[in-house]
Amino acid sequence: MKIPKGFHLVVKDKMPMFMCDAINNNPRFLQVFTTRKGGKSLKQYGSLNTGMHTGDDIRSVNSNIRRIENTLGVKYASAANQVHGDRIVMLMPHKSKNTKIMKSRDAVDIKRMLSIDADGIISDIPGIAAGVRLADCAGTVIMDPVKNVTASIHSGWKGVANKIPSKAVKKMKKYFGSNPGDLTAAISPAIGPCCYEVGAEIYNQLQKQAVFSNIFTKKKGRIYMDLWAGVKNLLVAEGLKPENVHVCDICTSCNPEYFYSHRRDKGKTGRQMAIGAVIAAGPQNKERRKL
Repeated sequence: MKIPKGFHLVVKDKMPMFMCDAINNNPRFLQVFTTRKGGKSLKQYGSLNTGMHTGDDIRSVNSNIRRIENTLGVKYASAANQVHGDRIVMLMPHKSKNTKIMKSRDAVDIKRMLSIDADGIISDIPGIAAGVRLADCAGTVIMDPVKNVTASIHSGWKGVANKIPSKAVKKMKKYFGSNPGDLTAAISPAIGPCCYEVGAEIYNQLQKQAVFSNIFTKKKGRIYMDLWAGVKNLLVAEGLKPENVHVCDICTSCNPEYFYSHRRDKGKTGRQMAIGAVIAAGPQNKERRKL
């Protein structure tokens, strides 16, 4: 497995994680893409499964999530109930001067996250990470070093079709004052165009749009989709600089040693995570610098 330029495989507490240099070189931010290694789950869920609804022992899943939080030095790695939609929620502190956020229907208390249907999370709360769960879909972590805010987005073909990466940037602009030209994004390992065969209905729905004109290939009468290109195209179209969008283009289906894959494993598998966080000063920042 070749590690893409701009990323490193870091191992801490026997937990391998892929980290994007462009984000993690900033000491105020943390980004990781977890793998399937380093946890307590057994059988097909072995071993760092973070999926709550996979059939795994929930005690093992909770233990794995706590292990990730402790290893990263964050208070909480939040994730919602993902439904392949386009809703993006914002983590709401108990007290905030940002009245726009407080009045938004998409502002949610951290304690309610598991009961919220959403495929994107934005957080500007130090030490409270925004996370999404993955098993072939692309996870995108977006960092704004000027406004100190981060987002994590879950995109399968439906997320790409619904343009949820673009909507995340729009929400960061509206509620946090982000300038897309300041943003840096890292896109996770996902099922690659080598393996992601899709039906003609998806191709016909998307390929006529200019932003998706280069995300499909045809081989021997079959159609394959490039999730990475779809997400990157949407981010660049929304104003991110192409050089600030970094793709960890490792295929989850081709690499069972490191990744769960819903398609390869016929649905009986676990979930890895894409995590982004603003890091607080003090002990958490010291812990972050050890990674």
